[in-house]
Amino acid sequence: MNPQPVAPSHDHRHHGGMCGGLDHHSGKYTAQQQADLDLVLAFNRRMSEAINAGLDVTATEAFLDPDPLRYMWVDEGQGRIAEQLAGAGEVLAQAPRLAGEPRDGVEWIEESGNASRPSIAAAADGTTCTTWIEWVPERGEVLRAQVRPPADSSEAAAVEEITTDPVDLFRPVAVVDTAGTFLVFVARRDTPSSPVGVYAARRGRDGWSPLEQVSDTGHPSFNHEVAPDAGDGLTLTWQAPVDSGFGIYARTWTTEGWGPTSLVSEGVEANVWDPAVVALPDGSSMFAWSEYADASYRVVLRTRSTDGALGEPRVITGGSDYALHPSLAVTSDGRIWCAFDVITMHGHAGSGPTRLRPAREVGADPTHIVGVRTSGDSVPSELIPEVSATIRVVEVLADRVREAPGELAARLDVVPSGLPKLVAGVDGGLAVVFRVHRKLPLMTYYWEVAAQALGPQGWEPASTFSGTDGTLEEPAVTAYLGGFTIAAQMDRRLERALTWSEGF
Repeated sequence: MNPQPVAPSHDHRHHGGMCGGLDHHSGKYTAQQQADLDLVLAFNRRMSEAINAGLDVTATEAFLDPDPLRYMWVDEGQGRIAEQLAGAGEVLAQAPRLAGEPRDGVEWIEESGNASRPSIAAAADGTTCTTWIEWVPERGEVLRAQVRPPADSSEAAAVEEITTDPVDLFRPVAVVDTAGTFLVFVARRDTPSSPVGVYAARRGRDGWSPLEQVSDTGHPSFNHEVAPDAGDGLTLTWQAPVDSGFGIYARTWTTEGWGPTSLVSEGVEANVWDPAVVALPDGSSMFAWSEYADASYRVVLRTRSTDGALGEPRVITGGSDYALHPSLAVTSDGRIWCAFDVITMHGHAGSGPTRLRPAREVGADPTHIVGVRTSGDSVPSELIPEVSATIRVVEVLADRVREAPGELAARLDVVPSGLPKLVAGVDGGLAVVFRVHRKLPLMTYYWEVAAQALGPQGWEPASTFSGTDGTLEEPAVTAYLGGFTIAAQMDRRLERALTWSEGF
């Protein structure tokens, strides 16, 4: 698969200062408390080293969940911290190695220090354009990009500013058209009281053009995605208000300019969000979105022909689970694929320990009650949410969907969601990139980036990447002749977790 992640860094100086907490060696702690904290930090380092060595730590996480170390501050640990960590250490010592490629590192874009929301696109020759939002002190948010030449080029990869005005920016998306020209789309708000709209900038010989507003719908217009077609055009889709909710809109660009805006979700009564779009081999387009109907979120597909005619909306998920965050791709053999999160939240919108139960369940074994987990040492079962999540990637057929053989995110935790992104390979193949949840004792957690390729026999083992530790923010991925390149935000939270203790 040969992924090559690029991670704009984010050192949490967004508004100045460190992210809370005191170095426990200088805090007002007892000798025993300092000793307990040293034990926790030493175990965290050992756990991190096991993850970086490609070991399966799910059994260790299960041993520590739920437990006093992850839910309470050290002076409430009932004197059992050493005991808990000793038991966890025994489990960790038996951790097997995960299948898959060895963990790989990342290359930081050094000029990014207060960065978020990266996106990446690759031209046919391997040139890439990475774009992100950078917080600049005393100025505000600016949109930056780095155009990196192919690996065999000696040309420098300078960081360029697309915007210079202090404005609010949301979720940039990079794309390259068939002529090899890079474009960046971003939602923008000029002042706190001005509307949010989708803007675009194009990179020419003289640099980036000024941002041009391309959405003409109401406030807020955002959550945009864009897809090149087989010709020289682009299809842009976004979310904007319609009636009392949101709708999905689209607009197509050709060499003659931007065409009219159309409501892709026309006739849909549900509230809809988070669109995706892909060009189909026959010149038509397919859209996907998540909508709320019948007390759950579901993923819906809809085609639009070359003459603008809309097909019937097609629901591809059902039941009480939540299906969210769709992503679309078409492989070189013409097959259509859709990825999305499936999230199950038992007892959602309940009232925790005051939840009503049938009389027959009072005093019953909590493991027999739907949505209730077994109590921990210090945590009652009512306070332990039962949340599960999986990633699904389905092939869209004429009358049904089907999943490829193999397992996605095997032995990896994607709770509360993985935010999957699909990419079709230039020379065939398919890959999905997503976030995985890592848990360490004392409420320390972070998300890393993982990638998984669809091989001839099904899904190959996932690869994970050290140095991508950050928040639950969607990664980006693009394909070029010879492989895939990933862009992701990181904020060095693992480094802080191994040296600082921030309390409950």
